[in-house]
Amino acid sequence: WLILQSHKDWPTWVNQKNIKKQIKLEKFAQENKVSLLNLALAFIKKQKSIDAVLIGITTLKELDEIIYTWDQSNCLNYDYLKWAIEDEDFLDPRNW
Repeated sequence: WLILQSHKDWPTWVNQKNIKKQIKLEKFAQENKVSLLNLALAFIKKQKSIDAVLIGITTLKELDEIIYTWDQSNCLNYDYLKWAIEDEDFLDPRNW
Protein backbone atom coordinates (compact mmCIF):
# COMPACT_ATOMS: atom_id res chain seq x y z
CA TRP A 1 0.00 0.00 0.00
CA LEU A 2 2.66 2.52 0.97
CA ILE A 3 4.91 1.92 -2.03
CA LEU A 4 2.03 2.78 -4.35
CA GLN A 5 1.69 6.22 -2.81
CA SER A 6 3.82 9.29 -3.19
CA HIS A 7 6.32 9.69 -0.39
CA LYS A 8 4.55 12.98 0.36
CA ASP A 9 1.52 10.98 1.56
CA TRP A 10 3.49 8.63 3.82
CA PRO A 11 2.87 8.67 7.58
CA THR A 12 5.24 10.66 9.77
CA TRP A 13 6.59 7.53 11.51
CA VAL A 14 8.43 6.38 8.36
CA ASN A 15 12.15 7.05 8.73
CA GLN A 16 14.11 9.22 6.30
CA LYS A 17 16.11 6.30 4.91
CA ASN A 18 12.92 4.62 3.64
CA ILE A 19 11.53 7.91 2.37
CA LYS A 20 14.72 8.51 0.36
CA LYS A 21 14.40 5.06 -1.22
CA GLN A 22 10.81 5.83 -2.18
CA ILE A 23 11.80 9.17 -3.70
CA LYS A 24 14.39 7.36 -5.86
CA LEU A 25 11.79 4.75 -6.85
CA GLU A 26 9.29 7.46 -7.82
CA LYS A 27 11.97 9.20 -9.89
CA PHE A 28 12.92 5.90 -11.53
CA ALA A 29 9.28 5.18 -12.40
CA GLN A 30 8.82 8.66 -13.85
CA GLU A 31 12.02 8.45 -15.93
CA ASN A 32 10.95 5.05 -17.31
CA LYS A 33 7.35 6.14 -17.87
CA VAL A 34 5.85 3.41 -15.69
CA SER A 35 3.60 3.66 -12.66
CA LEU A 36 4.48 2.47 -9.18
CA LEU A 37 1.67 -0.06 -9.57
CA ASN A 38 3.27 -1.32 -12.79
CA LEU A 39 6.62 -1.78 -11.03
CA ALA A 40 5.00 -3.57 -8.09
CA LEU A 41 3.00 -5.96 -10.28
CA ALA A 42 5.98 -6.64 -12.55
CA PHE A 43 8.00 -7.50 -9.45
CA ILE A 44 5.31 -9.93 -8.27
CA LYS A 45 5.13 -11.57 -11.69
CA LYS A 46 8.89 -12.09 -11.64
CA GLN A 47 8.78 -14.05 -8.37
CA LYS A 48 8.64 -17.74 -9.19
CA SER A 49 7.78 -18.62 -5.58
CA ILE A 50 4.49 -16.68 -5.67
CA ASP A 51 1.55 -18.81 -6.79
CA ALA A 52 -1.27 -16.36 -6.11
CA VAL A 53 -1.76 -12.70 -5.32
CA LEU A 54 -4.36 -11.31 -2.94
CA ILE A 55 -5.22 -7.68 -3.64
CA GLY A 56 -7.62 -5.54 -1.68
CA ILE A 57 -9.67 -2.85 -3.39
CA THR A 58 -12.15 -0.24 -2.29
CA THR A 59 -13.63 0.73 -5.66
CA LEU A 60 -14.38 -0.84 -9.00
CA LYS A 61 -12.08 1.75 -10.56
CA GLU A 62 -9.16 0.38 -8.52
CA LEU A 63 -9.97 -3.15 -9.69
CA ASP A 64 -10.08 -2.02 -13.32
CA GLU A 65 -6.72 -0.25 -12.94
CA ILE A 66 -5.12 -3.30 -11.34
CA ILE A 67 -6.43 -5.67 -14.02
CA TYR A 68 -5.33 -3.34 -16.83
CA THR A 69 -1.89 -2.85 -15.29
CA TRP A 70 -1.50 -6.59 -14.59
CA ASP A 71 -2.15 -7.29 -18.27
CA GLN A 72 0.30 -4.56 -19.34
CA SER A 73 3.10 -5.29 -16.88
CA ASN A 74 5.48 -7.77 -18.37
CA CYS A 75 8.47 -8.85 -16.36
CA LEU A 76 10.30 -5.58 -16.65
CA ASN A 77 14.04 -6.05 -16.43
CA TYR A 78 14.86 -3.87 -13.43
CA ASP A 79 17.21 -4.43 -10.52
CA TYR A 80 14.53 -4.71 -7.86
CA LEU A 81 17.02 -5.41 -5.05
CA LYS A 82 18.18 -1.80 -5.00
CA TRP A 83 14.66 -0.79 -3.93
CA ALA A 84 14.52 -3.36 -1.10
CA ILE A 85 13.51 -2.09 2.31
CA GLU A 86 14.74 -4.17 5.21
CA ASP A 87 13.30 -2.13 8.07
CA GLU A 88 11.23 -4.65 10.10
CA ASP A 89 8.96 -1.95 11.57
CA PHE A 90 8.21 -0.58 8.14
CA LEU A 91 7.49 -4.01 6.66
CA ASP A 92 5.09 -5.04 9.43
CA PRO A 93 1.54 -4.05 8.29
CA ARG A 94 0.41 -3.80 11.92
CA ASN A 95 2.42 -0.57 12.06
CA TRP A 96 0.68 1.01 9.11
